[in-house]
Amino acid sequence: MAWRPTVPDDLCGPAAAIARRLMAKAKNLRNHPEVPVKILLYGPPGVGKTSVADMVAAELSGCPLSVEEFNGKLVTVEVVKQWMAGLGMSSLFGVYSVRIINEMDRCSRDAQDLLLGYLDRLPPGRAVIGVGLLRKASNDRYSWASKFDVVDPGKWTVKKTATSVTATQVLGGPDKDYGYVYTKTIRLVGDSSQLVIEHSLKNTGKLPLATRIYDHNFLTIDGLGVGPAYTVTAAYDIHPNKAPDEKFAHVEGKTGSVMAVLNDGDHASFNMEGYGADAKDYDFTVRNTAAQLAVNIKGDRPLVNAMVWSVRTALCVEPFVAVEAAPGKEFTWSYTYTYTADSK
Repeated sequence: MAWRPTVPDDLCGPAAAIARRLMAKAKNLRNHPEVPVKILLYGPPGVGKTSVADMVAAELSGCPLSVEEFNGKLVTVEVVKQWMAGLGMSSLFGVYSVRIINEMDRCSRDAQDLLLGYLDRLPPGRAVIGVGLLRKASNDRYSWASKFDVVDPGKWTVKKTATSVTATQVLGGPDKDYGYVYTKTIRLVGDSSQLVIEHSLKNTGKLPLATRIYDHNFLTIDGLGVGPAYTVTAAYDIHPNKAPDEKFAHVEGKTGSVMAVLNDGDHASFNMEGYGADAKDYDFTVRNTAAQLAVNIKGDRPLVNAMVWSVRTALCVEPFVAVEAAPGKEFTWSYTYTYTADSK
């Protein structure tokens, strides 16, 4: 395994001094996360640019799952558009969500212009699906933990049958910037052991709706706490962008395994990169060998991110999909859960 500097003292010359200054700034910002952070490191190969970026990212985020690394050649206009769609979303795992672009000069000129032009631009209000229209209190980075005044909660209706529940939210309309009809149905499939969650989002406003959403999937099988009996299997070979803590998790091929019983304060987590552009990769199975039970989760949209996060009481497979609805258009997505006895 190639060695890489992990602290400023591992570096020498100007790189060490720059790393110390940036690390001090990152530590302060982590305690006071009121502003976005933009850093450009440049210089000849081998001077430590990527190592410094990794150090600063780790200090800012506090969690490797909040850090994504990209090669500039792969950062296209479409990729940047996806990032822009999620600008208002904070990290689920750390104080900052950090993206590192290596060899940024290899980005196309259009991608660079789009990225730089939108870094500080946020819409005049935020529409959070399932909540309503919120009042933007400041230009601070959006955080799910922040409190916002609800300007318009929309109108909710709920319908029930013997095997389903459907909730519908209507917000705004054609005369408003943000408007939509959001419907969520949870239903059982006949006499099978399947549960389906279906979503539809119709944009009735003037502005496009674009975001990335995920299903948290708090899973506890047969009441058993998280430990070595649990595994997660994907439809593809898993390639975490950061190695998991081997004390708690191990990834090999298509399977991630919990390596120890999790106690209070412990967590087993890893990113699940390796998926393709087809929805067939949205296919995960959580097994508990002690209970001999399994849950399979399938989605009908391509993945844009996927990770596993778990604590003592729950193992969470968290697949992300992109949701986009232009004015007048409708977007749908669904998840199917299949519960089975499993002797593997």
